Amino acid sequence: MCNTLDNVENHHVRSIFHIRTKIAKGQGNWFLNQMDAINRKQIPLCRTHHLQLHHNTMSAEDRILFTQGCKLLVRRKDIAKKEL
Repeated sequence: MCNTLDNVENHHVRSIFHIRTKIAKGQGNWFLNQMDAINRKQIPLCRTHHLQLHHNTMSAEDRILFTQGCKLLVRRKDIAKKEL
């Protein structure tokens, strides 16, 4: 979003709580649930934007940039899968 390389943190799209709840309810395969926990989607953000995202204080412009960046990461991942 801000193109900084200082104080970069990973934002996890799905919380580990959601996955633990799924495991506790006995939903799905145990191994696949564990893999979901390990391979959660992560989005790199600077510390400032990461905290703003969690506190829901991002400006409208930053939210648009965040959404566009997420879509770009998904496209890159899809392209990488096709190349394999």
